[in-house]
Order: sequence, then structure tokens, then C-alpha cells
Amino acid sequence: MKLDRRRFLRGSLVVAITAGAGLGVAAIVPAWRSKLRWIAQRVRELPQGHARRLASRLHYLKFERADLERFIADWERYVGPLSRWHALPPELDTRLLLSSDFFQNGADESKPVRYVAFYDPYVATCSNPLAQFD
Repeated sequence: MKLDRRRFLRGSLVVAITAGAGLGVAAIVPAWRSKLRWIAQRVRELPQGHARRLASRLHYLKFERADLERFIADWERYVGPLSRWHALPPELDTRLLLSSDFFQNGADESKPVRYVAFYDPYVATCSNPLAQFD
């Protein structure tokens, strides 16, 4: 069976109609709609670096790009490498906030957040950013 231009275009049209119908049905069902949004967000994040993905997750805070890069480098040194093809681990946000001066500034979202040191009891002992001394 020879593949000519007409067969290729017909096959492409069938695939496009099938995919469009599938997306249309998925957009109607509420549970599938949220899954489609999640997949679209992951696809948009793939070309971005780890620091940019982390900054977009914490979009309400002001970070310097260099601070995020240092944090990601420390994470990969102490915890392990981050995959470009998988979602960032949820504990990354918490560890970043604990590693910064966010809580020392009273958790004020209007102030710029600076990376201080990697928060890990096995790396930097006696560090508690949530402690308040009178």
C-alpha cells in the first residue's frame, strides 16, 4: 500500500478529528477537565528550568534568580538531583522557605526573600527559622 499525499492528509484529518473529539469530551467531564489543566501546566513547565518553575509556584513572593539557583544547587548536592521531566517535589517549597529569611522577617510577603543557607538538621545544625526569642 503506497502512501501518497491524499492518504497522508486523510489519515492526519482522522487523527485530528479523533483527538479533538477526545479533548472535547474530556473538557466536558469535570474530573477530566482538572486533569487536562494539570497536564497542560506540566507541559508548559517542561522547557523552564528548576528555578523558574519554583518561582512560578511561589509567585506571590519576591526572589532573586541567583538565590533560587543557589538553593537548587544545594538541594541537588544534599538531597539528590531534580528531574526535568517530573513535577518538583512538594517539600521543595517548604524547604526553600525554611532556608530563607522569610520567617525571620515575620512571613511578610511584601518583603524580598533572600536565601540564607540550606535548611537541614544534618547539614546546618542549630538552625530554627521559626524560633522567636523575647
